[in-house]
Amino acid sequence: MPPLKSILVMADRSADAQVALQKAFVIARHFDAGIELVACDADQAWTARTASRPEEGARARVARSAESRRFLEALRSTIVVDDLQIRTGEDCEEPLHEGLPRRVRAGGHHLVVKRLPRREVRRRSVLTPGDWQVIRACPVPIMLTRGRPWRPLPRIVASLDGARTGEVVDVARYLADGCRGALEVVPADEPRAIAADGGEADPAAMLLARPAHQEIDVVVLRGCGHRPEQDRACAALTERIVEQLDCDVLLMPGPGVAH
Repeated sequence: MPPLKSILVMADRSADAQVALQKAFVIARHFDAGIELVACDADQAWTARTASRPEEGARARVARSAESRRFLEALRSTIVVDDLQIRTGEDCEEPLHEGLPRRVRAGGHHLVVKRLPRREVRRRSVLTPGDWQVIRACPVPIMLTRGRPWRPLPRIVASLDGARTGEVVDVARYLADGCRGALEVVPADEPRAIAADGGEADPAAMLLARPAHQEIDVVVLRGCGHRPEQDRACAALTERIVEQLDCDVLLMPGPGVAH
């Protein structure tokens, strides 16, 4: 992982909009990094793209851009610091998963931070199809957070599944060193926890079975690429950890994602 000097925060219009920014602020403090805020309303209608008349599309773009600037400036004002650069970015004119790689590369960002919604019993999955599109398209590590504060010496866990283990451990170690935290590596060949049916459990169950699993601040995992049919195990593991552990999850770029 290159030196972490720039963080892109995906800000959605919600009551918890500040969650991703606050977590990025903590990381930026440790690494002396700058932050760029961009609006990321997944359900935003692309009126400027689909308008039947050019004039209508132009007005829609101007109105949306002005609204986003007001929202981002208000969010930016919740962090009052003089020694940390936090800037606001322009709206994307394309869906998030299409515009994110371009925005990351243009801004020279090394990390993306995105808020996770609160757990809802009625929801089948925390991660929506739109979330997975963004995760699979992101060319740099992406941190998913609910905003739970880290401990003073954060505990970073690298969860290995036999693929790209060296890169996962390197990033986890870099994060732990920069945050003056503790690194723990869960190797792929560690004896697995026993599932409820008596069979082998997956790595998520291994983490949950540990007495100190509630003290984990960040789990680092390999990411999913552009071939979902080949990444089902990775996606299932990510879903389980996101749903069952109340920690941040740092996903590496998946295979096939251009850096």
